[in-house]
Amino acid sequence: MLFGIFSQLVAPRFAVSSALMLGGYLVVVSSGCKPAGEASTSTPSAGSTTSEHDHDHADHAHGDAAPTTYAEAYEALAKQQALIKEAFESDSPDYAHDPLHKVGGLLKTMKDMAASDTAFSEENKAAVETTYDDLMAAFTALDDFFHDGEKVEYSEVGEKIEAGMITLKGFVK
Repeated sequence: MLFGIFSQLVAPRFAVSSALMLGGYLVVVSSGCKPAGEASTSTPSAGSTTSEHDHDHADHAHGDAAPTTYAEAYEALAKQQALIKEAFESDSPDYAHDPLHKVGGLLKTMKDMAASDTAFSEENKAAVETTYDDLMAAFTALDDFFHDGEKVEYSEVGEKIEAGMITLKGFVK
């Protein structure tokens, strides 16, 4: 009888707290972060001083909100491009790996936004499409290094990237 009362009162509470703890653990694991003191296997971001991801999350959130405007997408792309450039030029290309993966999504978002925006002329949509292709080729050349490809120096694709960034910035309102 006592066990029956215990299981009715405590077990549901334990199940809820266990589910909450499991959910929290899955969020931490899926974000690529570990609790303080545990090393991460993820690639470090530019500007960090260690390849270990040994911190809690009280002072920041991981992940960026998806841009909702072309201007926001350009701003996010410019930040990633700056991180990539800095990482390669400081001979720390590992710091560029995550930003290189982010630029593809941002470029696609910008291309899609331009294509669906009636304020973009057909000529401007075509320019964004061409720039998308050029930038994807340049950033992919840099990223291939991480996937068993040849190492490409930023200087080899930098002019193409800079020109593409200027083109895309020209459409920011």
